[in-house]
Amino acid sequence: MSQTRHIVTTDTSSQQPITLPVIDISPLLKNSKDESYQQVVKEIGQACERYGFFYLANYGGVDPELVHALMKQGREFFAKPLEYKNRFHMKNSRVYRGFFELGGELTYGKKDWKEGYYFSAELDDNHPAVQKGLPMHGLNQWPDETDFPEFKSTVLKYLDALTELGHVIMSAIGESLGLGDSFFREKFTSEPFIPFRLFHYPSDPEAKFENGEERFGVGKHQDYGCLTILKQDHVGGLEVEDKSTGTWIKAPPIENTFVVNIGDMLERWTCGRYKAVPHRVRNPSREDRLSAPFFFDPNFETIVTPLEELAIEEEDKKKWPPIRYGDYILAKVFAVFPELKEHALKY
Repeated sequence: MSQTRHIVTTDTSSQQPITLPVIDISPLLKNSKDESYQQVVKEIGQACERYGFFYLANYGGVDPELVHALMKQGREFFAKPLEYKNRFHMKNSRVYRGFFELGGELTYGKKDWKEGYYFSAELDDNHPAVQKGLPMHGLNQWPDETDFPEFKSTVLKYLDALTELGHVIMSAIGESLGLGDSFFREKFTSEPFIPFRLFHYPSDPEAKFENGEERFGVGKHQDYGCLTILKQDHVGGLEVEDKSTGTWIKAPPIENTFVVNIGDMLERWTCGRYKAVPHRVRNPSREDRLSAPFFFDPNFETIVTPLEELAIEEEDKKKWPPIRYGDYILAKVFAVFPELKEHALKY
């Protein structure tokens, strides 16, 4: 039977011990919905309600060698001179793909102390979404094959592996809500929108701007979509807000795990039962940090509204009016990269 363990960490203000669940999901991969399967479903549901975050362990569908190759190539790319990296800048793309420089992404108007590289599904001009002219759908920008011969294949293999993991997690979430294991895939995520990032956070012991204002690798925010599946290196820096106390919980790296968190769309579907929780990143260490967040989101054209199947009260539904997911994420993109509204995205 699966057993949830907890990583003992601390809240960053009072130093009181807090526990975040580390869930062994291996029972989800069996053909039998036995007691161990039901236990994991229960644990995931409880984590989504209490924290909106959990660690995922013992998933065999992502080759550790693939993860190692991804992180290695990410570090090597970010180590290149800025002039080289700017050849693949997001401003050269019309579909929200490519590199951005240190401080080039904003969180609520403030510069994040990181640089990054944005990817998503590789869709050529014959794909129906591209033919339809949907924003944010198309081809990625890739570094030169002479410099990074395995970069493209590594990223695309990782996207495939994490997409399948996203389906596994959403199947368990559907079960935890009493909706069944195929509910989300049949209705909303048969062709998920899958933004993916590589982020490089320079060492930042001072963590302050010149005006004395506190500086974050990523400021306080919630994720936009359905699920985030994060692979982080050994450095750490992720902090999660505990809404019940208003304090911040450290979410340190644990070897051979992913960190999973709930996004705004899953919160909206469940009318707040499953929580999209604010989080942020600091890097006060003397080492650079690398992370690889994968976002498993609804189809771009999905209309997201509280689920009738959950028998939610009408008054509660009014707090969560229907939205088109594509419109929601575009508004967020324009806020974090305001210049892309004019220079990068097609409509």
